[in-house]
Amino acid sequence: MKLTNKQLRQIIKEELETVLDEGFLDSAIDYGKKAFGFGAEPDEEPAAEPGNQMKQEAKEHLVQYYNNYIKAEAPPSGSERMNFVRDWLGGWKEPKKREWTRWWPLYNAWRTSATGPKGISPEELIPLTVEALTPVVVEILKDSNASKYYHEANVRKFLEDAHTYGKPS
Repeated sequence: MKLTNKQLRQIIKEELETVLDEGFLDSAIDYGKKAFGFGAEPDEEPAAEPGNQMKQEAKEHLVQYYNNYIKAEAPPSGSERMNFVRDWLGGWKEPKKREWTRWWPLYNAWRTSATGPKGISPEELIPLTVEALTPVVVEILKDSNASKYYHEANVRKFLEDAHTYGKPS
């Protein structure tokens, strides 16, 4: 599945904005000072453990990717949007289901991007994906007719199965 020009432009735009917003040297120097306790303000909390901070940032960026995907692909609101997300959850089982086949290239783009899961082991990637996307999907489906079925535990299972077994060919 190829990315459309619009999707590719959106990904490049997000990556450039992220790099420019971070102020690479300033943030690296500040991070080093805070990580080792130098220059921290008295009322600041100690720096978070680098591994946990990386995971949190990766989850935030994945949620951004997913929200951008939903904005671009799904109907704006209502039952059509909920149906789209429900089809997306189960779409990996059907090889040509557009909701899933259009998500997978974006997911791969996130996995290999500068803001993606750099430094996170492959074993942690699917649990991180599930943890990041579950609240977003549950929130979208909370008003659906099947909201009792799409509770957190079931959505977690759907997401885990989809990202484990759902790679389109």
